[in-house]
Amino acid sequence: MHFSEKDIQNYIWENRADWEALVEPLELPDVYQFSDDLSDLTPELLLHNQTLERVEAVYDSISELELFGCEVPLEKASNSTIRADFLTLSSHETSVVVIELKKSFQTERQAFTELLAYSNHLTNLFPGMCREDITYVLISPMNTRIVREAFIQTLIFDKRPICALVPKLSDESDISTLKLCPWIPSLEEMVNFTQAAFHPCNLDVCKVVWEYSERVWDPPVNEPINDQLINQLDSVASMAAQLMEQQGIHGFAYCSQLWSELSQSLPFTNSLVIVGLNPYAIASSIYSKENEREEEEPEFYTRYIPEISEIILGLSKSKNTNSYSDDPLSRLHHGWRSHLFNIAFKAVRLATKTTDGCLHIDYGSMTWAEYQMLPMEDIHCTNCAVRATGIVRDLFWKVVNLDYDVAAKVGIRNHPVHEDMFYSAIEALNNNWDFRDFIKRMFGESTDINLRPIISNFRSYDENDSCLEPPF
Repeated sequence: MHFSEKDIQNYIWENRADWEALVEPLELPDVYQFSDDLSDLTPELLLHNQTLERVEAVYDSISELELFGCEVPLEKASNSTIRADFLTLSSHETSVVVIELKKSFQTERQAFTELLAYSNHLTNLFPGMCREDITYVLISPMNTRIVREAFIQTLIFDKRPICALVPKLSDESDISTLKLCPWIPSLEEMVNFTQAAFHPCNLDVCKVVWEYSERVWDPPVNEPINDQLINQLDSVASMAAQLMEQQGIHGFAYCSQLWSELSQSLPFTNSLVIVGLNPYAIASSIYSKENEREEEEPEFYTRYIPEISEIILGLSKSKNTNSYSDDPLSRLHHGWRSHLFNIAFKAVRLATKTTDGCLHIDYGSMTWAEYQMLPMEDIHCTNCAVRATGIVRDLFWKVVNLDYDVAAKVGIRNHPVHEDMFYSAIEALNNNWDFRDFIKRMFGESTDINLRPIISNFRSYDENDSCLEPPF
């Protein structure tokens, strides 16, 4: 295409009244239909279906647009370097639509930076905007891998409405033949993206425990936990999950309580368990997969972590870099758990606060696979309701929905995975054991874990601990 971006921009603006004619009809592939035994249920196929549904919904909202701005500067000053190519309203008039035009792969890398910048500008102008209040439309060849993956990340993980349109000319010499064709991620791209993310060693666990308190948090010794105490613990997990959602952490939270007869030897009976997808672990998975280094990952503890310059490629080309005794990516990888700890500390400190102060707490961390192998942590206890967040919650709800669709055909006692099920889905949506089955189905299991003395990881909170921010 020898026409410039300015030529294309001018043509679209001049024909803004005919936007619907410029955009080609959406032709989606069929949603994948899972077999009745659910043996083909995978996260990438679930996300593929979710992507198709999301793309269709966003496309419907931008199929009829009323363009009201062209080449709009980011700031009020006219000399802004970042400008929105077009501003418009969605057909449902529920959101502002920002359209960014990039004609070649050399410039399309800048698209998401500019879309994000304009999004931040709009939220400053209209405080309180939610994610659905701004729709992004990227007109671009979508040839660059980083742009395609950023699209998937924005649509699925960030949950922002976004649509990609590829500009095409049926006659390269006639701009009036311009059409904007919807771009849809391929199943292969979803597989590559999700296989790296949905790996069991990407799940980090942070656990904060607080002391036995009879009738306030715990039942009397040798008595089972009652509904009132369970509801209190569930409220703590709900608070933690809300904080996770606020920070955009994908994972889950729940509370547990050791059996009361163990309280004399193990006085820290109450626990808040927070599990999150570590983004730096996912990056390590992607790099390892691309460079076929799986043989260097025989166990979770010896997993290959690349240097940060192997992922942020610009660092290796920049003259302004500094050497570190430990590579920044390794430090980020291991330090990311502090986000989970800060959430757990905040929830537990607030929930246990009284007019006499707060209860004493301990804390520890490990992987999800490690955690499940410790009887005193995960077996000799009552595990309460799970509160899932982000993409983990979305997938769990979809799996529950599929499970009940299958159960409607074969009967709840003949389900191919659960064998027996609750009659009502509401009983499964926060059920701890059903959720664990879901995690195994989506993330898989590893049997080659070399369990080390993890109990030593647990320690009382120390204000001088540099790994964590103070939870006050």
